[in-house]
Amino acid sequence: MELSIVVNHYRSPAALKTSLGELQKNVSLSHETIVVDSAAQKDTGRMLKDLFPNVRYIPFQENVGFAKSVNAGVKESSAPYVFIVNADLIIGQKCAESLHALLEREKDIALASPRLRNFDETLQPSAFRYYTPLRILARRTVLGKTPLGKKILSRFVVQEALREDLAGPLPVDWVMGSALFVRKAAIEKVGMLDERYFMYFEDVDWCRRFWEAGYKVMYVPYARAWHLHKRASKGGMFDVVLNRYTRIHLLSAAKYFLKFGVSAPKHGV
Repeated sequence: MELSIVVNHYRSPAALKTSLGELQKNVSLSHETIVVDSAAQKDTGRMLKDLFPNVRYIPFQENVGFAKSVNAGVKESSAPYVFIVNADLIIGQKCAESLHALLEREKDIALASPRLRNFDETLQPSAFRYYTPLRILARRTVLGKTPLGKKILSRFVVQEALREDLAGPLPVDWVMGSALFVRKAAIEKVGMLDERYFMYFEDVDWCRRFWEAGYKVMYVPYARAWHLHKRASKGGMFDVVLNRYTRIHLLSAAKYFLKFGVSAPKHGV
């Protein structure tokens, strides 16, 4: 077996059904598929049993968060590579094969991520530089609407990754956790996702640990996927008080900075 696909799912059975159907069509590598279901509903389990009987199913009664969900799938995986995808992600043709070939060829890469598009075909930013407290403020407060804040946010996003003419893999500090193709041996070296994060920053943390262990993290423009991504916070004046996801993001940021400090090393471009 060449690949273990771990699908992270939370109460979006229609999206999951579509995602699994596309995986069946578009992945030619020998593989297993593991669905980890947070706050599992009976209908999801029945749908998987009826339509995707070969999928392994790991249900949790409660919402355990991204890191714990993914770790549960990784622990059950048996292949040398793990492709972690969210249930709202559509994998394009040859996406998994392209990422697999890259990691087979370049042994110092721990993690690679495909280019993500919205369903209207616009590019979705998914490659970033490390957070700093100032970048957090720009993302989560009205600072981001000012000229200074816009400059900070422009630097936060890896603009090279948004070039339509980008042809080859690009080393970046970190990539969004929606689609992560990971070398199992690298996971065994640096450890699983940090479950102290319920949501947000677990992808930043993991990528940073891979870099610090001597591996690379790559953004791969010729591997394609489509992602239904909705930002849970718009960074308004009262967001910190009123928006639950903003509060979770800030709590995760605090955990991250306590762990790594507030400086942002340069690992990628």
